[in-house]
Amino acid sequence: MQKSILSFFSKSSEKQKEKNELKRESGGTCSDSFIKEQTSKRPVIDDSESYEYSPIKRTSKKRRVIVESSDEEGVENVPVTSKSSRNDKSIADLYSCTNKCFGREVTNSPKVLSSPARNKSVILKSLNTSLLDTSAADSLNNSMAESSFAVDPLDENRDGSWPHLTYPFLQPERIKDASGRRPNHPDYDSKTLFVPEDFLRKQSPGLRQWWTLKSQNYDTLLFFKMGKFYELYHMDAVAAIEELKLSYMKGEMAHAGFPEIAFQRMANRLLQKGYKVARIEQTETPEAMAKRISGRAGADKVVRREICQVITPGTWFAPLRNGISPESNVLDTSVSVTSSSQGSSQPEIETDLSYNRHLMVILEAPGMEKSEIQFGIALLKATTGEIWIGQFPDDIHYSRLCTTIAHFPPSQILFERGNLSNKLRRMLKARLPSVPFEGLASGKQFLTARETICTLESANYFGLTATAGHKDSPKSVTTQHSSKTDCWPSDLLKMLDPADTLGRNPLPKYELAVRCLGAVVFYLRYCLTDTEILSLGLIHEYCPIDVVSENASIGHSEEPFYERQVNMVLDSVTLENLEILASNFNGTLEGTLLERLDSCCTPFGRRLLRYWVVNPPCHPLVINERQDAIQKLMDLSSQLQSIRDSLRRLPDLERLLTKVHIMGWNATRPDHPESRAIVVDETIYSKRKIIDFLLTLGGFKSAIRIVRDFAKLGIKSGLLHLLTSLEEDGGKFPDYSEQLALFDEAFDHEKAKRDGTIVVEPGFDLEFDQACENLRKCEQDMEDFLEEQSRIIGCQVRIIIF
Repeated sequence: MQKSILSFFSKSSEKQKEKNELKRESGGTCSDSFIKEQTSKRPVIDDSESYEYSPIKRTSKKRRVIVESSDEEGVENVPVTSKSSRNDKSIADLYSCTNKCFGREVTNSPKVLSSPARNKSVILKSLNTSLLDTSAADSLNNSMAESSFAVDPLDENRDGSWPHLTYPFLQPERIKDASGRRPNHPDYDSKTLFVPEDFLRKQSPGLRQWWTLKSQNYDTLLFFKMGKFYELYHMDAVAAIEELKLSYMKGEMAHAGFPEIAFQRMANRLLQKGYKVARIEQTETPEAMAKRISGRAGADKVVRREICQVITPGTWFAPLRNGISPESNVLDTSVSVTSSSQGSSQPEIETDLSYNRHLMVILEAPGMEKSEIQFGIALLKATTGEIWIGQFPDDIHYSRLCTTIAHFPPSQILFERGNLSNKLRRMLKARLPSVPFEGLASGKQFLTARETICTLESANYFGLTATAGHKDSPKSVTTQHSSKTDCWPSDLLKMLDPADTLGRNPLPKYELAVRCLGAVVFYLRYCLTDTEILSLGLIHEYCPIDVVSENASIGHSEEPFYERQVNMVLDSVTLENLEILASNFNGTLEGTLLERLDSCCTPFGRRLLRYWVVNPPCHPLVINERQDAIQKLMDLSSQLQSIRDSLRRLPDLERLLTKVHIMGWNATRPDHPESRAIVVDETIYSKRKIIDFLLTLGGFKSAIRIVRDFAKLGIKSGLLHLLTSLEEDGGKFPDYSEQLALFDEAFDHEKAKRDGTIVVEPGFDLEFDQACENLRKCEQDMEDFLEEQSRIIGCQVRIIIF
């Protein structure tokens, strides 16, 4: 495991050399984003020629509102600037960033147009006619379809000024999916778009590449990598300019962009508004492109680009580029990894809870009786990668489903097309008006139960972690982990039918639950994070809190309810009326019970407290144990102040662990597009990854010290002793000091933070040392051979690698 993590941070010299060459050639500008004017007056993108934006003729009637973009998160209302005022400002002034290095990056950004400032109101034009057809089947709501942009009311020709608004295949009455199906077709796929071949042939190589990717991701905003910038075109640019307060770039088509270093912040803003974002990276250098197309007449002279990541509101995992902690987002690597010991403010509390996002899958089926409905549920917790699946009956008022939604507020909902009843649709719309919904095709996307199990088995998701850490031969590894019982999650195994010797069919009472898991598997594949998340193996069974415990004696009504039920049921109506989680006045935490109770010192503790508040215990023994523990903590409040300060300095370990796991798998998967991505400022991102990794190690070291400090207090409470004592002392806290010590010996931490690369120390791993020695021996043998051949031939001999 240590080797796989360390290998992720190590960079080969050849790859770094290619990136440096690309950086020198790009010169800090958009390397292949220049726009030229063709005979049809349509701006195009060409990767092969100039790196600058050529001027384009403009008519006097076409005026654009130019909005200054800001690099600060808090800027919302940005004034329109005049031409004279913009002449006195550089492009760097448009981004109010205090970091000088970032300012230098921005000065190389493409120039934007200027227009006279007018103190007139602006109107909002809906994108419904050009982006998505809201009449499509199973489209409950879509934030992209409701996006708008600001235009000048005096410009009479503004409505038809953008070329994409005039393309016939984008008109509502002609729009089709990639298979040529209209929105009223039951199998219509709103994710794709039909783009005519004749239209593609008329585009430049760069725009043809963009339209090809857009045709397969029509409902997603494409962050298209151009040199050191991400750019958006056509309908994507219109939506981004409205939401991100960017500026239109020069050209007749809608066009916007921002530096690659601002990717995470821009993506976060769009995800909060319900958009889907695809990050498209260059996976080929200009030199490699020249070799690839050499001798091939008619080949597009454009570097390869691939989608490396698709982010949705429900699959918003740990950021892969920016650091999780504030310390990892600064370029000064000498910054201390400790944070302030001051208490958390109200915005910080809401921010920590906002990371508690869920992707929910809902599947509806008729029950055994007319008044009963069966639901299959899957919940993907983006913070930790946990997946909860379950199946339960419900009444005609959807009481259990509403309670589940209240306890686990979804950021995105997936459903099978044609499955949800009209009544359920209306309920979901009323309760979740701002949550994006997405329908999946039955069979192909929303897998059957048998297909789900076969997919998990063939991909060997749950055996990857065990195989990666096994040191025996591949044959022995295959033999040892061939059985599902060795590596599959126990809750998933008990859902399989024991009568099926192959274990590929679920029990009837888990049919819907396994199907919902299949929808999660498909969607993670679509987002290119299936291996990273499913290899965690964190799949659990979900049971509604009002379901009677299996160990209870069902049918004995004389027993107290707390003997038959673990937690008190706080349904959605109770949570709303008592304002436990959100205020009925403004929807925030202000004045709620959760705000009153929340004095947590850590982000993950704050998220756990929220779960406890909505699932309070109802057994007297459990309640008394917790009250005794709280009373003991209150008695020791003066002695616990130093421990509270230490807890406040802990990073968000839940999110950090998820990020380390995801990035580790990305580095070890040669088939993942991320491994081929050409990143110009690789050192900056590597430093952020390393700082987050070191923060994770430091956080666990601090946690062990905190537990040992608790032991010195001599706590007598049984529950507190169990939670704050190491396993060797009779507690439940694991002692992983030995594992952490391995990383202290593995590499120089300060040098890694400074250089952005982890170099394994000699003697840490004998296998790694032997491989390095063999490599040096091969290099020396090659040099000796070249010297010998040069002496025989009489001239210098060199090896050129293509």
